[in-house]
Formats: sequence, C-alpha cells, structure tokens
Amino acid sequence: MKKNQKDIINAIFNKFKEDGVECIVLRNYETLPDFVENDIDMMIQKRDVKEAIKTIRSISLEYGYSLTNYEKRFNFYSISLYSSKLDQHLIYDIFSKVSYRGI
Repeated sequence: MKKNQKDIINAIFNKFKEDGVECIVLRNYETLPDFVENDIDMMIQKRDVKEAIKTIRSISLEYGYSLTNYEKRFNFYSISLYSSKLDQHLIYDIFSKVSYRGI
C-alpha cells in the first residue's frame, strides 16, 4: 500500500496525463503535491469529467482511501476521501465550466 497523500495526488495527476485528461488546478497549486490547504479545485473539460471521477475513485481505493462523499453541486462535482490509516482527508472539486457573476 502506498504511504502518503503526496503519492496519491501524484498518481492521480499522472493517470490524467496518461489518459489525455487535460486538467488545470485553479488555486493553491504552488504547494501541490506536498501540501493541500483545504481541497484541490480543478478545471477539466466536460468530455473528460466522468473519466476524471473514475480515475480519482479507483486510485483512491488503491491507496487505501475510502469515498466519504460524492455529490454534484451547483456547477461542480465534489469528491471527498478519507484514509483512516493516515488520518487524512482529501477533497477534489471538479469544475467543467466557470461563470462569473452569472456570465
């Protein structure tokens, strides 16, 4: 079993690259993968969202994380994970479109 949060983050982004899933981290990317402040907000093309969610869920299981919450919110998907062994939470928010003040 893999040992830390940095490993799972790297594995997920490596799999995105391998599968051609284009991803932009929207904020706090400077500290990734070493430190996650609250969550990882990502912009992913609409056509790739299902594949990205599938990748996050499958790699999470490989790394000993369990899915604690999955929901479609206003304009994004939120995936919450937890590792009891590491006592760590990890949240991915996936956006496929951006709007600003209703535009």
